[in-house]
Amino acid sequence: MTRNKKKETDPGLDRSKIITFADGIPAFENEKEYYLFPLQEGSPFFYLKSANSDLCLLMADPFSFFPDYQIDFPDPLLEVLGAGESTAGLMVFCILTLGKEFKETTANLLAPVIINAESRKGMQFIPQKTQYRSRHRLFPGGPESDAPRAQEGA
Repeated sequence: MTRNKKKETDPGLDRSKIITFADGIPAFENEKEYYLFPLQEGSPFFYLKSANSDLCLLMADPFSFFPDYQIDFPDPLLEVLGAGESTAGLMVFCILTLGKEFKETTANLLAPVIINAESRKGMQFIPQKTQYRSRHRLFPGGPESDAPRAQEGA
């Protein structure tokens, strides 16, 4: 992730594609407008790029790596995202933390980023009760860490 000074929005980007985070993202509360880009077609990896600065977060579709991952969407969350009572248009992502080597990358399953594709509203959701933590190994194997796989219930 990078964070640099404010800059003008790239004139080549379509402002109608901006996703608005009304409260920003924790630690980046002043950044409220983002673009979502896939790393490549069909990839489970995405960039969440600020529309107004150099801030860029690497994210992933958690279900590609943690098929048993579960998240409950409380009514207030659905309301903030403009989703009504339906979760059909919601996309779920986890923010990644890169290790020294890519195979050491961890996923924040504790606080997923939820985006409503229709309303173009997003938020980082931190549930009150959860079995997940902020550092789950994305890839099995390698050096031991304090981040067990999500399927193991921690």
